[in-house]
Amino acid sequence: MHSKFIIIFFIFIFFYSSNLVSQNLLNLPESVEYDPFNNRYLISNWGTGDIVQIDSLGNQSIWLENVQGFAGLHR
Repeated sequence: MHSKFIIIFFIFIFFYSSNLVSQNLLNLPESVEYDPFNNRYLISNWGTGDIVQIDSLGNQSIWLENVQGFAGLHR
């Protein structure tokens, strides 16, 4: 009974802690631009060639993938 409790405890801690850590998609961020119409930031990354968007809640997602060769963002 004691070992079953320990296993359940560690499974709970693993899933609880993994939900607390947010995913960071930034890899050598190079430039940032604010998009007021969509209330988000767009960040270009030299490391991956991706452009990441960050919404008003801080959620990150890939907006464009493998856009190699950028040197700054502008509207």
